[in-house]
Amino acid sequence: MARYAHPERTVENIITTATALFLEKGYEQTSIQDILDALHLSKGGLYHHFESKEAILSAVMEHCSKEYQKQLHDIINSIEAENGKAKLKELLRYLATHAQRYGFEKTTAIEAKNPHFVVNGMRNCMEVDAPLISKFIEEGISDGSIQTSDPDLCAEVFLFLINYWINPIINPDDCDQIKRRLSYLKHMMDRIGFDILDDELMEDIWHAYQKNN
Repeated sequence: MARYAHPERTVENIITTATALFLEKGYEQTSIQDILDALHLSKGGLYHHFESKEAILSAVMEHCSKEYQKQLHDIINSIEAENGKAKLKELLRYLATHAQRYGFEKTTAIEAKNPHFVVNGMRNCMEVDAPLISKFIEEGISDGSIQTSDPDLCAEVFLFLINYWINPIINPDDCDQIKRRLSYLKHMMDRIGFDILDDELMEDIWHAYQKNN
């Protein structure tokens, strides 16, 4: 019974270890035995908390998502800028240049190695992240710095394209193709009045992609 004396700590250790293994080897290539060996844990000790490897992956994704959301809210609350457009640009620049520090790429990297979880990531992007961005767009429309017509849809389209269509972790094309997509995203957003991707921000995002990948 000693192994269950601190169940919260055991669960945390399983999730932390599984996260590292999933990132290193990929979900499909990681076995339950790999997790057990890394933790020096018995099968009973693991199955007491998780009934399957799929359950462990769900817990890993939930943990990464909560961690990401908390950090994102903290960053958003710390941003000070003159208008909604400036706040959005500051947020994008910060996320691009601090991705490794805050581990924002961790969830995406796990998703990329587990295609059946990409859909879950997309859903979170639409249902959780987009409303946060939409509030900044609404602020920009109110203060006149942004001239787009539908902040909710604009946020969804922009985040989907920049997080999945352009992201080299999900879509590992060559550098020229990624840069072409980033330029075309700017062109599309400019056409709908969401002109936040200026040359300086484009360079910051591009350099961040090169550095992190």
